[in-house]
Amino acid sequence: MILTISEVMNLLIMSVVIGWIFSDFFKRFDIFPAYASHQSILEPILKGMLVVAPGVVLHELMHKFTAMAFGAAATFHISSFGLFLGVILKLVGSPFVIFAPGYVGIIGKLLPWRNAIVAFAGPFANLLVWFISKEMMDRDKPERRIYWAFSARINLFLFFFNLLPIPPFDGYQVLAGIVQTIASLF
Repeated sequence: MILTISEVMNLLIMSVVIGWIFSDFFKRFDIFPAYASHQSILEPILKGMLVVAPGVVLHELMHKFTAMAFGAAATFHISSFGLFLGVILKLVGSPFVIFAPGYVGIIGKLLPWRNAIVAFAGPFANLLVWFISKEMMDRDKPERRIYWAFSARINLFLFFFNLLPIPPFDGYQVLAGIVQTIASLF
């Protein structure tokens, strides 16, 4: 099975929480002040979900599917601590929200070079979403371009941030896999 019911539910829960965490994002920048009084309670959450969640969800699914392509069992999990941290940062009004809302657990030993590819797959998904968002900024209706602009900015940030070569970031796993692969050649 590609995705279990539990994984789908976890992805939905994570997306809703991400949407809520970023629900004030557009209000903070006064992007839609004329519409603020006409919004339902759910509309800001949906906007946050549409702009931020796709990059996070695709990031994790790319890890999962790449690991599976190499024959490993991989399962998406919510990070309760990560989501809790994101909620706390929103509640205290932090101007900078960094949290890891989920992760993919991989069962089975992968060769170091394969582990590097699995680790890079997540940030690569963010790079793809950035590219698509940049293209859509030029092609979509003017009233939706701001969403694409924020999606592009967030996904480019996620790409570079996740590639920092610091544990536990993906960049560290990529670097470790490359180093181990080169070391095994000698």
